[in-house]
Amino acid sequence: MSDHTKYQQYCDSATSSQSFASSTVANIIDGNGQRNELLPPSEAVQISAHNSIILFQNWQIPALLWIEPSDGGAVFIDNRWYRGLLQLITLFIEAIRNLRRSPH
Repeated sequence: MSDHTKYQQYCDSATSSQSFASSTVANIIDGNGQRNELLPPSEAVQISAHNSIILFQNWQIPALLWIEPSDGGAVFIDNRWYRGLLQLITLFIEAIRNLRRSPH
């Protein structure tokens, strides 16, 4: 497993959600590099995606979120452990579907 593992969460126009936890204290960082929250160790939290927005507790984060566990920790998501910095990405699939339907 690499030190920087990417887990991509794709969603369509419906809201999808996922819970995750960290083995150590983890920083929750948005795409601009701003730390939004500290995640306590071994505490499961819920994250949702709607269109191109990630919803995390009281935050609405556009498209991209980093989870950075401290001290070599790991993040548990989708029944797997990921070591190191983890990136969550949401894509608005509906726009891609509509693009494919366009006549040439």
